[in-house]
Order: sequence, then structure tokens, then C-alpha cells
Amino acid sequence: MKNKKTVLWIALIVAALLALMAAVLPVQTDSKRTPGLKFTLPKGGTGYSVEKGKVKTGAVVIPESYNNLPVTAIAKKAFSSSTITSVTISNSITDIGNNSFRNTSLTSVIIGNGITRIEINAFYECSSLASVTFQGTIASSGFTESAFNMLGDLCDKFYAEDPTNGTPTCFSKPSTPRCQTPKNR
Repeated sequence: MKNKKTVLWIALIVAALLALMAAVLPVQTDSKRTPGLKFTLPKGGTGYSVEKGKVKTGAVVIPESYNNLPVTAIAKKAFSSSTITSVTISNSITDIGNNSFRNTSLTSVIIGNGITRIEINAFYECSSLASVTFQGTIASSGFTESAFNMLGDLCDKFYAEDPTNGTPTCFSKPSTPRCQTPKNR
């Protein structure tokens, strides 16, 4: 009888320790994120911002959450001058900071449906960028001038696919200082 009580107490102590560890240790709820990203939680903040950390190249997936809080922003200059080739931005991201992806090797971008603001030059000098996919919509006030300042004809492709996204000034390229929606051409 004494052994059964000892085993029961040990089992209860182990269960309590496991519950305590689960409550205290950071948990990454989105296992699809790219390893090596750096997350910053502002003092008193309710959501993290993300930047490249140790990530310098390849495909990047920005998660919905980190440490049980949402990831809500991509920091200023977060991936600037890196050789990342694609980025998938989760639905929890609401803001893409100034120069976040400036001068990168991006060829494709998928932007989740939570985005409300894309800051100036967020995708400046992304000369290889051939595809931008919005999974939702963004109000015209959410684009800053030259958010997608780039070379190439992506502006024409973007508006040809969906003239309701963005504003006439969100894209610019050397040959056309301001892109216009199809109905304004």
C-alpha cells in the first residue's frame, strides 16, 4: 500500500511540473515559421514585430504568432539587402515597415488578409519581383507612395489582375513615375 501511495505522489508531482513547464516555457504556435527570425515585443505591447535575425537567404514564412501572442508587424529595414527569394506574410501582420524588403532578391510575395498598411519603399529596388499576391484587400489609404517602387512591369500586371487593390501611386517604376489603374489610362 505504501508503494502505491509513493507512486501516486510521484505521478502527481510529475504532472504538476509538466503543467508548470507548459505554462512558463515559450511556445511557438505556428510551426511553419522560418527558423532564425528575430521577434521583438515592445514594452507593454500586445503583438510582436519580426525581422530577419539570422535569416539571410531563401524562402521566408512569417508566422501568425510567437510565444502565444500575434506577430503584427514587419520591422523597418527588417530584411533589407538580404538575398531572400520569397516571403509569405501571415494574416496576423497588419503593418509592413519602411524599407522592410528594400534591395532584396525577392521574386514573389504573398501578403495575408490582415494587412492595413504598407510603408514607403517597403519593396524598393526589388528588381526581380515578379509576383505579388494579396489574399485580402487593402484600403487605398493603407499604401504609402512608392510602397512597391521597383523596376519592371509588375505594376501593369498587378492592376490588370485586380484594379481594386492599392492606389494609383502605390507602384512606381522608372519609365512610369505613377502607375494608373486601368480605368484612368
